[in-house]
Amino acid sequence: GNGAKTTGENLARGIAEATGNFITVMDAVKLGYRTRDQLHPLLAELLLSTNRVARLESRSRGRLVEWLVHVNRLRGQESIDEKAARELLGDLDTAYREFYSALG
Repeated sequence: GNGAKTTGENLARGIAEATGNFITVMDAVKLGYRTRDQLHPLLAELLLSTNRVARLESRSRGRLVEWLVHVNRLRGQESIDEKAARELLGDLDTAYREFYSALG
């Protein structure tokens, strides 16, 4: 097969996956997901998928990693509050815009 085509297809698939993961996490937070079990897998997958295709600006990436750590520390049914949820949405939005710009 054509190596360049495969790489292009992989990149396109990777971008689509990362974009889908951003939307999934943002929708989940808007729908009221607040616990570790609800948020941690989504945030982890989002970070993995962005790593595969584009370098997020270090500050944005750092914020998402901080959220992953923060959520990971929640115990049982402990959850982030509404203020934190709004902050998380803001950080996700910023990271998404940067991700999109990095593709350009």
